[in-house]
Amino acid sequence: MKKISKRALTLVLALIMAVTILPTNIFSTTAYAASFVKGDKLSYGSYPQSKVTDATILAQLNAAYVTNPVVTIPSGKYLRVNFSAYTPFYSNYPATEDNSYQDENGYIINTTYWFKYEPIVWRVLYSKTGELYLMAEKLLDSQAYNHTDTDMTWANSSLRKWLNGTFYNTAFSTVEKANVKNSYNLNPDNTDSYAHGGASTYDKIFLISYKDSTTAAYGFNSDFSIYDTKRRDQGTDYAKCMGLNYNLLDAVYNGNSIWWLRSPGGNDAGASRVRTDGFSDDYNVSINDASYGVRPAFKLVVGVPANFKAVRASSSSIKVSWSGVAGATGYQVYRATSSTGASVLLKSVTTTSFTDTKLTKNKAYFYKVRAYKTIGSKSVIGAFTSVKSAKPY
Repeated sequence: MKKISKRALTLVLALIMAVTILPTNIFSTTAYAASFVKGDKLSYGSYPQSKVTDATILAQLNAAYVTNPVVTIPSGKYLRVNFSAYTPFYSNYPATEDNSYQDENGYIINTTYWFKYEPIVWRVLYSKTGELYLMAEKLLDSQAYNHTDTDMTWANSSLRKWLNGTFYNTAFSTVEKANVKNSYNLNPDNTDSYAHGGASTYDKIFLISYKDSTTAAYGFNSDFSIYDTKRRDQGTDYAKCMGLNYNLLDAVYNGNSIWWLRSPGGNDAGASRVRTDGFSDDYNVSINDASYGVRPAFKLVVGVPANFKAVRASSSSIKVSWSGVAGATGYQVYRATSSTGASVLLKSVTTTSFTDTKLTKNKAYFYKVRAYKTIGSKSVIGAFTSVKSAKPY
C-alpha cells in the first residue's frame, strides 16, 4: 500500500511540475469556430426573396412607403415591386400576358407586391486556406443571358454586367464586399459545338461554368447526363415575380427551374444551362430567354495580415503587430521557441497587436499570425504571415 501511495504521489507531483513549466499564455487561447468544408451552407448578404402576405406587415409597409421602393420597418427590410408591365420570356417578344410566365406564377399586372430581404444561403463548393467557392442555394432572380438575340460571350453579356453591378450592390453591404474576391475566370470554347467562350474575365459575381457543374470535387456528378439532384434547383418568390418559369407538369421535378451556366452553348448565340431534372446541358439555348433562373456564385476570401513585426517590448516580453485585414473577425497569434520547432497557438485576438509576456531573457522566439472570419458557427481561416523572430533583453 505504501509503495502504491508513493507512486501515486510521484505521478501527481510530476504533473504539477509539467503544468507549471508550460508557457502561461498558452492557456489564455480564445476558442474560434471550426473551418468550413465542401457542402456546408452559410448565410452572407441579403436579397429580396419571400413575398409578404401578412396583412399587418403589408399595412405597415404601405404606410411607410414614400418614393423609395426599399422600406425598413421593425420586422425587417423590404422591396416594393409595382408590377406594371409583363416581362416576356424572350426579350424580342411583345410584353403581353401570353408571352410571360408571371401571371401563371400568380402575379397580376397593375398590382403592388412586397418582398422581404432575407439572408442569401450559399453552398460551399470548395474550401481552401483563406478562400471559399460559394454558389447560391436558390435561384435568386430571373434574367436573360443577354438582352438581344445575337452572338455573345460571357465577357460581354448583359447578365454578367447585371451580376457585377445591380446584384452585387443590392446583395452586399460595403463591409461584406471587402471579402468578395475579384475572381479570374477562364471561358473556354465549347469542345462539342466549337462555340466561342470569349475572353477570360475578372468577376466579383459570376455563374459557375459547364465544367464546374460536372466537377465531382464540387459535389456534382461528373456525368452531365445524370439527373443529378445536386444540380436541381428552385426559385424564390421574387424570382417568380420577375418571370421565372418552373416545372408544374412532372411530379418528380415539380417546382424546379432551368438555370444559366456561363459557358457557351451549341452555337455563338447560345449558352449552357442546367435543366429541371439536373441534366447539365451545353447545346444550343437562346441567350435572350428571360425565364431562366440566376444562381450567382463568388469566392469569399480572407487576406494575409501585412506589415507583420515582432519587436522587444521589455526584458521579458515581445510585442507583435500587423495591419488589419478587411472583414476579418480576428487573428490567431502563433509562437515557436526555435526556428524549426512546432508553433503553438498563443491567443486569438480582435486587435492588431499582441504582447507576449513572461519570456526568458536573451532567448529567441518565433512568431506568425493569420486572420480568420467567422460566419455563423464556422470560420474561414486565412494563410499565415512569414515568420518573424525577436528576443527580450
